[in-house]
Amino acid sequence: GILMEQLSGGCQWFGSPATTSGERCAGCALSNPSPPLAQSGAPILSVRSTIAIKNGDETVEAVRMSSPRLPDNEKAMSLVVCAKKFEAPDVVALELKSKDGTDLPPFDPGAHVDVHAPDGSMRQYSLYGDPEDRSRYLLGVRVTKHGMFSHHIASAVRPGDVLKVGMPRNNFPFKAANRYIFVAGGIGITPLIPMMRAANRDHRPWTLLYCNRHKDGIPFFREVSTLVGKICIFCSE
Repeated sequence: GILMEQLSGGCQWFGSPATTSGERCAGCALSNPSPPLAQSGAPILSVRSTIAIKNGDETVEAVRMSSPRLPDNEKAMSLVVCAKKFEAPDVVALELKSKDGTDLPPFDPGAHVDVHAPDGSMRQYSLYGDPEDRSRYLLGVRVTKHGMFSHHIASAVRPGDVLKVGMPRNNFPFKAANRYIFVAGGIGITPLIPMMRAANRDHRPWTLLYCNRHKDGIPFFREVSTLVGKICIFCSE
Protein backbone atom coordinates (compact mmCIF):
# COMPACT_ATOMS: atom_id res chain seq x y z
CA GLY A 1 0.00 0.00 0.00
CA ILE A 2 0.94 3.66 -0.27
CA LEU A 3 0.82 6.08 2.66
CA MET A 4 0.77 9.81 1.93
CA GLU A 5 1.50 11.98 4.98
CA GLN A 6 1.61 15.77 5.12
CA LEU A 7 4.35 17.10 7.37
CA SER A 8 4.79 20.71 8.47
CA GLY A 9 8.21 22.26 8.86
CA GLY A 10 10.11 19.51 7.08
CA CYS A 11 10.67 15.81 7.15
CA GLN A 12 9.88 15.04 10.79
CA TRP A 13 10.95 11.43 10.39
CA PHE A 14 14.52 12.62 10.11
CA GLY A 15 14.22 15.88 12.00
CA SER A 16 15.49 17.94 9.07
CA PRO A 17 13.73 19.99 6.41
CA ALA A 18 13.22 18.49 3.00
CA THR A 19 14.97 20.72 0.50
CA THR A 20 15.11 21.47 -3.19
CA SER A 21 18.51 23.14 -2.83
CA GLY A 22 21.81 21.41 -3.46
CA GLU A 23 21.73 19.94 0.06
CA ARG A 24 20.45 16.47 0.74
CA CYS A 25 18.03 15.72 3.54
CA ALA A 26 18.99 13.01 6.00
CA GLY A 27 16.79 10.52 4.13
CA CYS A 28 18.66 11.08 0.89
CA ALA A 29 21.99 10.78 2.69
CA LEU A 30 20.92 7.49 4.25
CA SER A 31 19.64 6.15 0.95
CA ASN A 32 22.92 6.85 -0.86
CA PRO A 33 25.80 6.92 1.61
CA SER A 34 28.97 8.38 0.12
CA PRO A 35 32.34 6.73 0.77
CA PRO A 36 35.37 8.96 1.24
CA LEU A 37 36.18 10.69 -2.04
CA ALA A 38 39.61 9.14 -2.17
CA GLN A 39 38.03 5.68 -2.05
CA SER A 40 35.02 6.30 -4.27
CA GLY A 41 36.88 7.41 -7.38
CA ALA A 42 34.22 10.10 -7.89
CA PRO A 43 35.27 13.30 -9.65
CA ILE A 44 36.03 16.12 -7.20
CA LEU A 45 34.39 19.29 -8.49
CA SER A 46 35.80 22.79 -8.17
CA VAL A 47 34.32 26.15 -9.11
CA ARG A 48 35.74 27.73 -12.25
CA SER A 49 33.34 30.57 -12.96
CA THR A 50 29.77 31.76 -12.58
CA ILE A 51 27.75 32.60 -15.69
CA ALA A 52 24.19 33.67 -16.48
CA ILE A 53 22.08 31.35 -18.63
CA LYS A 54 18.52 31.48 -19.89
CA ASN A 55 15.96 28.95 -18.61
CA GLY A 56 12.82 29.80 -20.54
CA ASP A 57 11.90 33.35 -19.54
CA GLU A 58 14.08 33.23 -16.44
CA THR A 59 17.77 34.11 -16.23
CA VAL A 60 19.63 32.12 -13.60
CA GLU A 61 23.21 32.03 -12.43
CA ALA A 62 25.04 28.79 -13.16
CA VAL A 63 28.29 27.65 -11.67
CA ARG A 64 30.68 26.21 -14.23
CA MET A 65 32.44 23.29 -12.58
CA SER A 66 35.66 21.59 -13.49
CA SER A 67 36.28 17.90 -12.90
CA PRO A 68 38.82 15.30 -13.97
CA ARG A 69 38.60 14.07 -17.53
CA LEU A 70 38.02 10.45 -18.47
CA PRO A 71 41.12 8.32 -17.82
CA ASP A 72 42.96 7.43 -21.00
CA ASN A 73 42.41 3.70 -20.46
CA GLU A 74 38.62 4.00 -20.05
CA LYS A 75 36.40 4.16 -23.10
CA ALA A 76 33.32 6.36 -23.34
CA MET A 77 30.24 5.13 -25.18
CA SER A 78 28.32 7.29 -27.63
CA LEU A 79 24.67 6.73 -26.68
CA VAL A 80 21.58 8.12 -28.35
CA VAL A 81 18.90 9.94 -26.37
CA CYS A 82 15.78 7.98 -27.37
CA ALA A 83 13.34 9.62 -24.96
CA LYS A 84 13.23 12.53 -22.54
CA LYS A 85 10.52 13.49 -20.08
CA PHE A 86 10.03 15.50 -16.90
CA GLU A 87 9.30 13.26 -13.92
CA ALA A 88 8.85 16.37 -11.77
CA PRO A 89 9.28 20.11 -12.42
CA ASP A 90 12.98 19.81 -11.55
CA VAL A 91 13.72 16.20 -12.55
CA VAL A 92 14.42 15.03 -16.11
CA ALA A 93 14.43 11.35 -17.12
CA LEU A 94 16.53 10.22 -20.07
CA GLU A 95 16.40 6.94 -21.99
CA LEU A 96 19.70 6.11 -23.70
CA LYS A 97 20.42 3.38 -26.26
CA SER A 98 23.35 2.33 -28.42
CA LYS A 99 23.55 3.72 -31.95
CA ASP A 100 23.29 0.27 -33.57
CA GLY A 101 20.74 -1.21 -31.16
CA THR A 102 23.19 -3.67 -29.56
CA ASP A 103 23.00 -4.49 -25.86
CA LEU A 104 24.67 -2.12 -23.44
CA PRO A 105 27.23 -3.24 -20.84
CA PRO A 106 25.63 -4.92 -17.81
CA PHE A 107 25.12 -3.16 -14.50
CA ASP A 108 23.98 -4.09 -11.00
CA PRO A 109 21.44 -2.31 -8.77
CA GLY A 110 22.98 0.83 -7.30
CA ALA A 111 25.27 1.49 -10.28
CA HIS A 112 25.89 4.87 -11.89
CA VAL A 113 27.47 6.20 -15.07
CA ASP A 114 29.56 9.27 -15.84
CA VAL A 115 27.90 11.56 -18.38
CA HIS A 116 30.29 13.91 -20.14
CA ALA A 117 29.47 17.59 -20.43
CA PRO A 118 30.35 19.57 -23.57
CA ASP A 119 33.34 21.14 -21.75
CA GLY A 120 34.78 17.68 -21.05
CA SER A 121 33.85 17.49 -17.37
CA MET A 122 31.75 14.67 -15.95
CA ARG A 123 28.57 14.28 -13.90
CA GLN A 124 27.49 11.04 -12.24
CA TYR A 125 23.91 9.79 -12.53
CA SER A 126 22.40 6.63 -11.07
CA LEU A 127 20.84 4.03 -13.35
CA TYR A 128 17.22 3.42 -12.36
CA GLY A 129 16.27 0.97 -15.10
CA ASP A 130 16.04 -2.81 -14.95
CA PRO A 131 19.49 -4.48 -14.99
CA GLU A 132 17.95 -7.38 -16.91
CA ASP A 133 17.02 -5.01 -19.75
CA ARG A 134 20.32 -4.25 -21.45
CA SER A 135 18.71 -2.53 -24.42
CA ARG A 136 18.74 0.84 -22.63
CA TYR A 137 19.96 2.91 -19.72
CA LEU A 138 17.53 5.09 -17.75
CA LEU A 139 18.88 8.15 -15.94
CA GLY A 140 17.30 10.71 -13.65
CA VAL A 141 18.78 14.24 -13.65
CA ARG A 142 17.86 16.79 -11.02
CA VAL A 143 17.89 20.34 -12.40
CA THR A 144 19.58 22.45 -9.73
CA LYS A 145 19.53 26.24 -9.58
CA HIS A 146 23.24 26.66 -10.26
CA GLY A 147 23.83 23.46 -12.21
CA MET A 148 24.92 24.45 -15.70
CA PHE A 149 24.97 20.89 -17.09
CA SER A 150 21.61 19.93 -15.57
CA HIS A 151 20.09 23.06 -17.17
CA HIS A 152 21.71 22.04 -20.46
CA ILE A 153 20.06 18.62 -20.26
CA ALA A 154 16.70 20.13 -19.34
CA SER A 155 16.65 22.83 -22.01
CA ALA A 156 18.95 21.77 -24.85
CA VAL A 157 19.21 17.97 -25.04
CA ARG A 158 16.67 16.42 -27.41
CA PRO A 159 15.78 12.89 -28.58
CA GLY A 160 18.27 11.95 -31.27
CA ASP A 161 21.17 13.75 -29.60
CA VAL A 162 24.26 11.74 -28.69
CA LEU A 163 25.83 11.80 -25.23
CA LYS A 164 29.21 10.48 -24.17
CA VAL A 165 28.69 8.05 -21.29
CA GLY A 166 31.22 6.09 -19.25
CA MET A 167 30.98 2.43 -18.29
CA PRO A 168 28.70 1.57 -15.33
CA ARG A 169 30.36 1.63 -11.93
CA ASN A 170 28.95 0.75 -8.53
CA ASN A 171 29.90 2.44 -5.25
CA PHE A 172 26.52 1.55 -3.70
CA PRO A 173 26.06 -2.22 -4.17
CA PHE A 174 22.87 -4.03 -3.25
CA LYS A 175 23.40 -6.45 -0.36
CA ALA A 176 21.43 -9.64 0.17
CA ALA A 177 19.06 -9.59 3.18
CA ASN A 178 15.83 -11.17 4.37
CA ARG A 179 13.97 -7.85 4.28
CA TYR A 180 14.77 -4.21 3.49
CA ILE A 181 13.97 -0.68 4.61
CA PHE A 182 14.82 1.80 1.85
CA VAL A 183 15.12 5.52 2.67
CA ALA A 184 15.15 8.13 -0.11
CA GLY A 185 14.80 11.87 -0.55
CA GLY A 186 13.75 13.27 -3.94
CA ILE A 187 16.16 12.28 -6.72
CA GLY A 188 17.86 9.93 -4.24
CA ILE A 189 15.20 7.37 -5.20
CA THR A 190 16.94 6.48 -8.48
CA PRO A 191 19.55 3.94 -7.26
CA LEU A 192 16.94 2.30 -5.04
CA ILE A 193 14.45 1.47 -7.81
CA PRO A 194 16.56 -1.40 -9.24
CA MET A 195 17.15 -2.64 -5.68
CA MET A 196 13.43 -2.77 -4.92
CA ARG A 197 12.86 -4.54 -8.23
CA ALA A 198 15.57 -7.09 -7.34
CA ALA A 199 14.01 -7.62 -3.91
CA ASN A 200 10.68 -8.35 -5.61
CA ARG A 201 12.33 -10.95 -7.85
CA ASP A 202 13.89 -12.60 -4.79
CA HIS A 203 10.53 -12.47 -2.95
CA ARG A 204 12.03 -10.34 -0.18
CA PRO A 205 9.69 -7.86 1.59
CA TRP A 206 10.62 -4.20 1.68
CA THR A 207 9.44 -0.82 2.94
CA LEU A 208 10.24 2.49 1.27
CA LEU A 209 10.36 5.73 3.27
CA TYR A 210 10.29 8.41 0.60
CA CYS A 211 10.67 12.12 1.49
CA ASN A 212 9.78 14.89 -0.92
CA ARG A 213 9.01 18.58 -0.59
CA HIS A 214 5.70 18.50 -2.50
CA LYS A 215 3.11 15.74 -2.68
CA ASP A 216 2.55 16.71 -6.32
CA GLY A 217 5.38 15.91 -8.69
CA ILE A 218 7.09 13.17 -6.69
CA PRO A 219 9.95 11.92 -8.90
CA PHE A 220 9.43 8.43 -10.34
CA PHE A 221 6.31 7.84 -8.28
CA ARG A 222 4.63 5.86 -11.07
CA GLU A 223 7.72 3.69 -11.46
CA VAL A 224 7.85 2.95 -7.74
CA SER A 225 4.11 2.37 -7.39
CA THR A 226 4.25 -0.54 -9.87
CA LEU A 227 6.53 -2.47 -7.50
CA VAL A 228 5.32 -4.74 -4.71
CA GLY A 229 6.19 -3.31 -1.31
CA LYS A 230 5.08 -0.90 1.41
CA ILE A 231 5.54 2.72 0.34
CA CYS A 232 5.40 5.59 2.87
CA ILE A 233 5.67 9.08 1.44
CA PHE A 234 6.44 12.08 3.64
CA CYS A 235 5.93 15.60 2.26
CA SER A 236 6.86 18.88 3.91
CA GLU A 237 4.45 21.08 1.91
